[in-house]
Amino acid sequence: MIAGNFSVEATKNFPESNKRKRGKRFDGYHADHYRVQLRNVTPTETQSSYSAARIEIQVGSVLMHAWAEVEHDLIYKPESGIPSEDENAILDELNGLVIAGEIALERLQRAVERRLSQKSDTVFQNHYELAAFLDKWIRKEFAGEDPPQIGRADILWNLLRRAKMDRSAEIEPLLANISGEATLSDQISEAVLAIQPDLYRDFVSLQSNPTMSSSIGGRNPDMQSEAIGKFLSIWIIIERTFAHLAMEDPGRPRRNSMNLDLAKKIGLSASAVNTIDQARRTRNLLVHGVEIPSSEFLITETSFLEMVVKEMAEHPNPDVRSAVENAGRPFDQ
Repeated sequence: MIAGNFSVEATKNFPESNKRKRGKRFDGYHADHYRVQLRNVTPTETQSSYSAARIEIQVGSVLMHAWAEVEHDLIYKPESGIPSEDENAILDELNGLVIAGEIALERLQRAVERRLSQKSDTVFQNHYELAAFLDKWIRKEFAGEDPPQIGRADILWNLLRRAKMDRSAEIEPLLANISGEATLSDQISEAVLAIQPDLYRDFVSLQSNPTMSSSIGGRNPDMQSEAIGKFLSIWIIIERTFAHLAMEDPGRPRRNSMNLDLAKKIGLSASAVNTIDQARRTRNLLVHGVEIPSSEFLITETSFLEMVVKEMAEHPNPDVRSAVENAGRPFDQ
């Protein structure tokens, strides 16, 4: 993950060989440290001061981090005095317990993976079980290749629960078209939303909590929430309409139904196609938690989408009119 997001200048692995401290039975601090820089990107004005900075990322277990904090406070703070022989022995003992705890956690993960793999249809009780299942799938399918990251398994698990798809038999078919370009959670979420677009509002809420408040900034959160809800309501109508039309086309997979080619195929106007294209980008910002557009922008986008729905509702092709009707029209004609 670090190599995929940063330029790595140096790596240091602890414990270093032949550096065990005298009188210690265990080998102390375990972690990997990476000295990195941001990749060559065009930073924003606020990011430019960081573009040339060296960054150290320290990767270790939570258990080891807790032990290192205690050791640092006792050993490297002269105002606290020199630790006694007893204190050093206790630190060494705690280090052994932490190392044993790391081994136990690794064994626990393998045991969970074995249990999940032995069942033909596993119900994921929490996002840890889902992450273990996905991690094992990645290691099997992307052996020797650049694999996708799992991403936010907690958000995905909550979405799967709401979709009643929180079991291995439900998500295994969705893994067929996975690539290494985006996180696994994002790609599976996209597939779930293509099947059940009514879950958009729930998913955006999951993505935005707790980042929604920081993304909105000084805007009115009630107005923002209302604008998001209205935009997604119309978008859901459009996506359900296209899903219905795509089901009638045996050559088009359902999960790719929200396709501009299909909009052109049914003869929508150029302005309608452009509106859908722009709205799809706005939808991606919301769904992936990249940015929360202003309420004014969302209100304008919603009004344009309403015109697209009206155009499809008055379409000369009865199949298109029927698809809109089945999707549930958001306003009276």
